[in-house]
Amino acid sequence: LARGLADHFLPVSRPEDWHFLASVVQARAMTVAVDHLRGLDRCAGVVLWQLQDCWPVISWSMIDDDDRLLPVWYAVRAAFAPHRGTVQPVGPHAGEDELDLVLVNDDPNPWTAAVRLRRVGLDGTMYASEDLSPTIDPDAVRRLRLDLALTRPHDPRCEVLVADVDGCRTTWFWRVDRDLTYPPARYTVSTRTVADGLAATVRAETFLRDLVIFPDRLTLDGEPLGPDAVVDDVLVTLLPGEEHTFLIRGADGRHASAVTGPPVLRCLNDRKASGHQQI
Repeated sequence: LARGLADHFLPVSRPEDWHFLASVVQARAMTVAVDHLRGLDRCAGVVLWQLQDCWPVISWSMIDDDDRLLPVWYAVRAAFAPHRGTVQPVGPHAGEDELDLVLVNDDPNPWTAAVRLRRVGLDGTMYASEDLSPTIDPDAVRRLRLDLALTRPHDPRCEVLVADVDGCRTTWFWRVDRDLTYPPARYTVSTRTVADGLAATVRAETFLRDLVIFPDRLTLDGEPLGPDAVVDDVLVTLLPGEEHTFLIRGADGRHASAVTGPPVLRCLNDRKASGHQQI
């Protein structure tokens, strides 16, 4: 695990940072595997290892032994959506600026996708954009070669390709995290109590990558909340000015202040903002 982290991130010393980064790497690995296999014309399915731990352990499971959903569970759920759009490299001999938009339709009916593509600087600068509405046949995969204006960055260390397909977002980076010039994370969080729990709206003032809320870090009377405390989504990436609302079931107004930052609310560029070495 440490060797895998070293390929992507600078060293960390705090256990909560290590746990967060290891969770992100696991989620990404499973996402890449599922997206690659689903993008093959002759692939009929994917078998996952493993679903759940039966005792406390560091493992590859998606649900821990306390029945808590790990970030990878949400990532795999997104990767298995009946309608899925991702950005993938063309092939092993292609250049790093040769990319395809891969659209997977698992429905028995044609799918006309609403696609918005943007090459954006991590400071929010818009460099290129394109809107598409391709139709994908039933039970089929369609690959679209992307224009070089979208796939050829001015500086690969500080740009991202954002693909929004029917409102579901995936991203493509030309460099690993340790080589990216993330801005210090700045955001505001507003909360409100709702019938199902606590809603937390994060509004990005800067680029935010892979926002995660960890309900297991919420406590009541000194005790962690149980596995019934679940957030509806994680690993959310926002551009400056965008916002996202997380629903945390099993939490309430007593937890409002705790969900406004670490260790409950995390993103990959939050450590630099708090004065620690950049991830």
